[in-house]
Amino acid sequence: MVGSNECTWGPSHWCSATDVAQKCGMESWCIEKELGVYSKQKELLMSREMVGANECTWGPSHWCSATDVAKMCGMESWCIEQEMGVYTKQKELLMSRELRGSKKCTWGPAYWCATRSNAAACGKGAEAHCAKVGYADEQMVASRALV
Repeated sequence: MVGSNECTWGPSHWCSATDVAQKCGMESWCIEKELGVYSKQKELLMSREMVGANECTWGPSHWCSATDVAKMCGMESWCIEQEMGVYTKQKELLMSRELRGSKKCTWGPAYWCATRSNAAACGKGAEAHCAKVGYADEQMVASRALV
């Protein structure tokens, strides 16, 4: 089932516990971004930062909403590759009257990692992520084989 792989749930979940970050292959990213259990506890207590206060955990629609946000979150190349948000080709968008979210690759890890073909269609970044966390359809086949 799509979404059954917790590694497709995104940054707020990846960084929620060290075992999850390690399982999903995102520990270095969580450390770099100082998210979840990898946040600097003293600074967190002093600022009384709440879950979700770090905008880099808000996902693709926010990462690509402004160039400075995409750069700060280290997601500029992904936003460019997906032509999402401020990186959308405006003229083409207006001419096609394309609706936001109509490009399946903007749906994020739950879609990318559903199948290898989805990841391949969404680019190298999606393929690299899914190679770390696994593909939902292959996990289902493997779990059925165990029964």
